[in-house]
Amino acid sequence: MREISDKERARDLANRSIGRTLRNKWCIERLIGMGGMANVYAARHRNGRQVAIKMLYPEFAVHEEVRERFLREGYIANRIDHPGVVGILDDDETEDGIAFLVMELLRGESLHERLVSVSVLPLAEALFIADQVLDVLKAAHEADVVHRDIKPGNVFLLRDGRIKVLDFGLARVLDGQTQILTSQGVVMGTVSFMSPEQARATPGTVDHRADLYAVAATLFHALTGEFVYPARTVMERLSAVMSQDARSIATVLSNLPSRVTTAIDKALRSHRDERWPDAAAMQWEIREAFQEITGNQIPETRRRQLHGVPGWTRPTSPLAQRESTSQAITAVDVSVTLESPPSERSLQVSVVFEPDSSQESLGIPIEIDTSKL
Repeated sequence: MREISDKERARDLANRSIGRTLRNKWCIERLIGMGGMANVYAARHRNGRQVAIKMLYPEFAVHEEVRERFLREGYIANRIDHPGVVGILDDDETEDGIAFLVMELLRGESLHERLVSVSVLPLAEALFIADQVLDVLKAAHEADVVHRDIKPGNVFLLRDGRIKVLDFGLARVLDGQTQILTSQGVVMGTVSFMSPEQARATPGTVDHRADLYAVAATLFHALTGEFVYPARTVMERLSAVMSQDARSIATVLSNLPSRVTTAIDKALRSHRDERWPDAAAMQWEIREAFQEITGNQIPETRRRQLHGVPGWTRPTSPLAQRESTSQAITAVDVSVTLESPPSERSLQVSVVFEPDSSQESLGIPIEIDTSKL
């Protein structure tokens, strides 16, 4: 008789919540993810709206500090005004005292899942994703929020080409108004993408430049399939992060354009004062590299209005564009094909305007006369 693994037991326990109705309004429909602290489910409100429910593991329910850290993800995420941050719609607890967050339901896959299937990304696509992540971080840092756990698993790739930055549960608010829930000397984050100052867990040393380090480490991994510090164990890698300078990405990919190498290597400097000063500076370099490589400006995602209709412009692939609603209006077409290396595939991106359907409830018309475009 086959022995059931711990992972299978955890999944079986998580699946027991399927069909359950929380607070007489959120019906759990299916399990869509399992993390270190919580399970994520697709759910439906009694009015028909689809959402995601992130539910803390029952064993953490009695740990007030863990519960508080879990709930503060919603408070911090909603502090950042950017479409690349997952919207937290509500927080509550189940009838038996388990905390949960109600979030917008995302359709797509994480960058981690993408890399599991393709190993490495084409250069233009990696820069395209990094640009959007840095745009979110600009808004976060302007709100005095440091994410502290940027990694492929926390970068979600929507089907329409946009990205969402996930999990602000480890985020730190720098203005002192929000309590810091990490104990002195406790390492918080993911070692493979963690800056040296974060690895050392020295109080007061982690600021927005730790996030830039993590973006560069994520780019390094997405382009090479390797981590910045090769190691046999997590502890060996942690020790290397704390004591050694990061290797240049050029030691793994010698044919990278020099501008890309510079953008990544500078963000991976051991001393934070030697890195890019902020997300805007690193984003500018990424955009310059993209244009130098492709001959095109990098597509952006921005909130805007068109003929008085609220919505946003967003990048999308041709396939996603065909699958989108008839209300999506193509504004700009950008086709990017890279010649070298041979493994590069075409990055075809269109920028569309999509009306904000959430405004329907406010009585704002969302039809657009295409003859005026």
